[in-house]
Order: sequence, then structure tokens, then C-alpha cells
Amino acid sequence: MKKLLKVTAVLGGVVMLNVAGCGGEERDVREEAEAIRRTVQQIGIDADEDVLGMHPTNLWKMRYRDRQIDLVERMEAGEGRVRVAIDGRVEGDAGWEGVVWREGFWVYQEDVRVDEKRVEMQKQGADEDVWAGTKYKIGFDEEYVYVGVRCDEPNVEGIRASKDVRDGEINVDDCVELMLGKPGSWGEYFHFIVNSKGVVFDDSRTQGGYMGNKAWDCIGLEVASEVGEDWWGVEMAIPISSLGINESDIERQDQWQGVWKLNVARERYAGGAWEVSSSSQLKRFLEPRQYSLIGFRGLDLKAYWCGFEEEPEARRWVKKEWLINKVGARNQVRVGMRLDEGRDDRQYVVYGRLLREREGSNGGTQAGEWVRLDYEDGEWAGWFDLKEGEVGRRVEIEIRCEAGDGDDRLSDRVVRRTFVNVKGGRGAFAIQTKDVLYPDDFGTQLDWEVKNHVWGIEDDRNFEFAFELSDAAGEEVKAKWFKDDGAWRYLYLFADGDEKWQERVIEGRLLYKGREVAMEQRRVRWLDGERSLVRMRGRQLEVDGERFYPFGWYSVPEADWEEAKETGCNTLMDYEIAMDDLGEQKRKLDKLAGLGMKVVIYVYPDREMVSESALQRALSQEEERGIRELVARLRDHEALLAWYIADEPELKSARVDRLRKVREIVREEDPYHPSILVNNTAAGLREYGACADILMPDPYPFFLKNGGSRFGIGVVNEMIGLAWQEKRSSSVWAREEGVWVVPQGFSMADFGNTDNREPEYWEMRNMFYQSISRGAAGQLWWAWRYGKKYEGVKLGMYELGREFEKLRPILEGKGIATKFWGNMSAVGCQYMQGNRVLLEVRVNLNKKEQVIDRELYEPLETKVWFDEAWLKDNQLIDR
Repeated sequence: MKKLLKVTAVLGGVVMLNVAGCGGEERDVREEAEAIRRTVQQIGIDADEDVLGMHPTNLWKMRYRDRQIDLVERMEAGEGRVRVAIDGRVEGDAGWEGVVWREGFWVYQEDVRVDEKRVEMQKQGADEDVWAGTKYKIGFDEEYVYVGVRCDEPNVEGIRASKDVRDGEINVDDCVELMLGKPGSWGEYFHFIVNSKGVVFDDSRTQGGYMGNKAWDCIGLEVASEVGEDWWGVEMAIPISSLGINESDIERQDQWQGVWKLNVARERYAGGAWEVSSSSQLKRFLEPRQYSLIGFRGLDLKAYWCGFEEEPEARRWVKKEWLINKVGARNQVRVGMRLDEGRDDRQYVVYGRLLREREGSNGGTQAGEWVRLDYEDGEWAGWFDLKEGEVGRRVEIEIRCEAGDGDDRLSDRVVRRTFVNVKGGRGAFAIQTKDVLYPDDFGTQLDWEVKNHVWGIEDDRNFEFAFELSDAAGEEVKAKWFKDDGAWRYLYLFADGDEKWQERVIEGRLLYKGREVAMEQRRVRWLDGERSLVRMRGRQLEVDGERFYPFGWYSVPEADWEEAKETGCNTLMDYEIAMDDLGEQKRKLDKLAGLGMKVVIYVYPDREMVSESALQRALSQEEERGIRELVARLRDHEALLAWYIADEPELKSARVDRLRKVREIVREEDPYHPSILVNNTAAGLREYGACADILMPDPYPFFLKNGGSRFGIGVVNEMIGLAWQEKRSSSVWAREEGVWVVPQGFSMADFGNTDNREPEYWEMRNMFYQSISRGAAGQLWWAWRYGKKYEGVKLGMYELGREFEKLRPILEGKGIATKFWGNMSAVGCQYMQGNRVLLEVRVNLNKKEQVIDRELYEPLETKVWFDEAWLKDNQLIDR
């Protein structure tokens, strides 16, 4: 059927569009073609061709049939025009002159407007101050999107304003929220929350709004709040250059005709009850597909795109001059970048400033002075000094399009803003090697490499390294060492016949013309074979030399431990034990050992240490002491399997250096047990990949009541693959690290997402075998206390547990080779002993039938070949 574009209304700057042939009555509109062309050109649609033959990339016109496209006018700078004053007071501000108020907020999860709700409740006897009204203005100019919100408030004394830290839980206060999404990025948007004190929360959200990244800050954001006599207000100026405009955004701008997503919301507590309203009619709050559509008329994202040939990198260095003469800054940060090839670099100027803090500081960062980066041979580069005791966290970058002579930074137009995290070590160089050798390792050799942190010494013949090897008492150990040609990688061969030793110290010295200018030490321990040892070997976990496959649940109440054991669980993740008193810790661990079960526990003795505020500060000496005491006290208990470092740290903007320090402390106190860290985003895996021995992603598909899942069940396969990729790339000794997984055994409906449901048994089975097929060395499902109440999940607990018991001799068997394979539509594996296939798995990840290895599979079907028969629903079926 031919699709006909229909303009149903053009009123007050609002364009209503309809596509006939998609549920509406088809009618010919050729006689109105000219009028339609003129109308649709207002929102940027190319109407040069016949409107009856719309280009197929204009999918939004079909998907959003009968949706309003709210046009936003440019706030042109001209004679007499003043910029919006960001002070929280919209009314009376000449900068907003001519910009219309947008009203008519909807009550959250109800098909009623706020004004109608207030009248209805007052008829029922409610107070006059229920459901106060809200309205907003929005506009933009060359650099900013401006939003001004006025909240009627008859009870200003009751306004809740308890939060005063950026990126905190601002939504528990009376607050205004803004969701803004770029064209075509339907599952992604930027989220801002502001309370009446002007404290802001900002993050970028992905995966349909479920995943947030609080590490993202809108650089240059201007925010202010004001409380009046019977109202309070918020104003924001959002730099367009801080929204990360990239090449995909440029393409989507053309495909989706420049239509953005917008939602303005208000959470109110001052009336005595929780009242939530928004400019969009919502059934679920973080649901970008329900947000309103807006068109910024005349806004071209090409003006804000500045791609990189080489992404900006900021790295800590030591200058040669300081080492030689002991003058100037000991540590410096160098930032460098290259723009895309083919660009006229001469039209750009680049500035940077370093965000510093004192070493060990629990406070925030302090911004340094702006520095113009030098340009040479296609690269911009600049240096920033660090004083003694200062730490450089990240560099703020501004790329500007030059307007005049380039000397005045503020006269140039910003086209891109970004942050770059500072990498690199503190000293002149670092020795990287295994910190422990396991009892069955060869103690007669050790390979290691030098990471240089001194700028420009690689080609300077005046510099050289010298090394010595000693024991714990400082006595020299005879050894030979060799350097790889062209690389700073070394191999020590200890003296022949070297007996079992406990500790070796590698001491390296950097020499300048024979004079020592820097020194570094690295301690290596050879573990005692008499103590219980849990370790990763290859892709498998071993406990005291025997393979062990952890299978179990999070958050199992003590009263259910025996029942969990009956369902096949051999491992639990417990949030509480580490924070119990000493007697309770011992009693619980003894009970688990008596049941023959293992447990993963936190490394923190105090719950405050896992709070958002704690994770965002440097680790204190008191916190370090508490971790050491806890680990030393529990490390020899037979029930202990691993230490839990952090749970989804990317959602709390946890400091990487804090978590790496925690891992180092745990490793020093207990090298006999691995550490674990959970991530729920690919960015989190990359950022925190070196903060634990084992990465354990929690790739929840988020199952929906209308069938299927939000991210697709194949997200389990994808995240496990990314975790293995991160471990292989970030660790020289990746075979001694690993990947486990946290599959979904609960419903997000229990957390307010009413369109969600729990997984069915067959979906749990699909995730279980995906995890095995992708090489996950353990599965700890989240979470028993929430999932048990659902019949399908409870069935899955028991049936998968019994199925696991059948497979366990293979998953944990010795001398068994494994082969894993996978793509976006299917995954599988083989466990073999010699030429005999003991276990073969194939999992269809598609919602449609497909052929896998010349065999037809039903949608999302899982097939398991085990013990020379098919294993289905815990039953062996003849092939």
C-alpha cells in the first residue's frame, strides 16, 4: 500500500503528521501537495520530490504517526537581543522574550493532565496545594540549548532540598528533570536533574534508558535555581558542543530530519506526597520512545562535529630535565590529539586545562588555567605541571573554530568539549610482572617488562637501566637476564638448582651517564603449596588443584541455604557476612562449610565503604586498615571462594584508582583467593577491567510483558565476549584471570518498571547455556530473594540445578578440551576427551527460526547433546 503523508494540523508552531496506510484511512492529497511541501519544510523534510514517494529512511514518520513535532525557534543574536540570564528566574528575563510557555503536564502513569488531576482530587476533599502546576520554555542559539522551568509551589516551606553534592541522589528532593536525545538515537539520551538549591545530576543513558553513566559530565553546563514566594524555578544552558556530536549523529540528523527527543519532568514532595508529572505522557519514566519530539529549526549538527584521527590522550610523564637537574615540576601531564584527516586544521584552536586534586584527598578536583595547545605536523599537544603531592585526574579539552587572531579564547566558537582521563604511573618507570608464582610454577625463571614514564629517553644513549635481584633479607640472588630486541621486556633466569623460595625483589635503577636518577622495586612471592588455593588457570577455576564451576545465587537468606543446596547451588554471593560482627561471620561461614558450599563476600567491613560518596573518594588509611584486618581474619576459612570488590561501579562513578588500590590490598593480604568485580556496561568493563582478577558482567535482557526482551537475550553472549576481550587486552597474564557471569533471575517490575516481567524457565535455560558456550567460568544468578516468588523462576532454579549436576563432571573434569564459538545469532561449545564429544551445545539467539550446522532451530531454542543423547528439560532423550 502506498504511504501518504498527511498534515493533520498546523497550529501555533506545532506540526502534526500522519502517514496513511498505517492504520489510518488512505486518501489522495495530490491537490494539497504544494501546501504540504511548504509545511513539512518547516521541520527540514526535503520536499523537492513528490511527497507521496517519501524516502524509506524517514521511518520516524511511520513509527510516530500522530505524534507532534514541536518546533523550537533559534534565539537569534542581533541588535538589542540579550542572552538568557541563568539565574533560575524565567519571568522578567529579556532573554526569554518571544519564547512561548509550554504547559499541560501529564500525571505519571495516568491518562490525565495535572490540572485535571488537581480538580478531581479537590472535589474529593484534598488540600488546595495538591498537584501544583509546571510549565517550561526552551530555545537555542549558536552554542547552547536553553531550558527554563517554573514550578508553582503554594508550600515553599515544604520544599525538600537535602542534597548538595553533584551527581548524588537529587531525585529524592523536589526537583526538575530534563531528558534530551539527539536525532535517531532512540535508546540514548542525556539526563539532567536539578533541585531547588541548583545542585545538578547529569549522566548519559543508553540501552533504552536502563543504563546510565554518571562519569559523563556536561562540560560548560550552566545551572541555577531560585525559590520565590509561591514558586521555584530552574534555568539551564546546555552547551551543544558537550553532547559528543559524532559522525553517526550527522548521518542520523539527515535520516531522521533533525527530530530530537525531549521530556521535562518534575518530582514534588512539598505537597506531602510523591507527585510526578512530565511534559510527555509516560507509562515508564526512563522510556525514551515515549518522549516528545522536537525540531530545532535551523540547527545543523555538522557545525559541532570535530572527529579525531587519534583520540585525545592524556598521560603522566616525568621530564628528562627534572631527572637530570632536579629542577621544575617532577610530574607533568601531556595531552595530544589529531583531528580527522582531510580537515583544515588551521581553522581550529585547541585549549586544555588540567583538573587536579591533592593526593589522598577526599574532596573534589580543582581546575587549572586554560592552556593553548601547540600545533605541529598535524598534532596538537600541551603540557601541564603537577606540584608535589598533586594528582592529575583528567584534562578538559575545548576545540574552537578560530574567529580572529586566535589569542582570545572566548572570541572563538566552541565546536567540541570533552574530558580525557589521565593515564600513566607516578614514578619514572614501572616494573610489571606477576606478583605471585603459584606452587606448581617454575621458580627458576620470571619474565617482566618495563613501562617507561620519562618523556624522550628512548633514543637518548645517556640513559640506561640496571637491575638486581635479591631475597626478602636483601641478599643478592645470582641470576641472568635478557632483553628482547626492540622492546623493554626482560627474562630472568635464576641460578640453577634454586631451592623453593618465598620472596624475590627485583630492583631497577635508571642511570644517566652512570648516575642513578630513579629507582623502582617489585616484590614477587612464590606461594606455599600447603595452604588452600583458589585460582584461575586458563579459562577454568581451580580449588586446591581441582576444577570447580561456581553455580549459585545472590542474596539467599540463611533460612534458605539448605534449599539452595538442594537446587544444585554450590556457591552463594552474600552482601552481609563481611559487615557482620566477628561471631556472626564465623558462625555463618562454618555453617556454609558444613553444607559443602562456597561463598563470595565483600572486602569491606563497613557498609558506608560501598556507598556512592565513598566510592568517589580516595581510599583513606582507616579504610585500608579495615580491609586488611577483614581479609586477614577470613582468608583461611574453607568456605571462602573469592573477594567482591565492587558492584556496577560505573553507575556510581567510582574512582578507578580507589578500586585498583583495593585489589592490590586484597592481593597483598590474600594471594590465595581471587577478587571479583561486576559491570553492566561495555564502558564499565573497559574502565574497571584491571580492578579485579575476575570480571563478572550482569547482562540482563530485561524481559517484557508483551513478549521478548528489551535488549535481546543475546546480550548475555555479547557481554561475556566483551569481558574476555577486556581481560585478554588489559593483562599480560590473562590466563590467570577470568570471566564469570550474573544472569537475570528476577523481574524489573519489582523495581518500578511495570512493563517488565520475570524470565520463563526456557529463557533461563537459554541464558544458562549461553554462559557455558561463551566460556564463563562461573554463574551467580541475581537474585534468589526476588526471583523465588515467581513460579517460572523457581522452576528454573530447580531444573537448571539438576541439569547442572548432570553436567558438572564434564565442566569440572580433568583432561577435557573445550571449543567455544559464537556470533550475534548463535553460540555453541564442545567439551571433548580425545576425539570423543562429551558435551555439545547450540543456542539460537534469534527470535526467528534459523539453520545452525545444517539443522533447523526454533526461535531462541537451546539444544544440548550429552552422554550420547539429547538433554532437554533435565531428561535424556534418544537422538
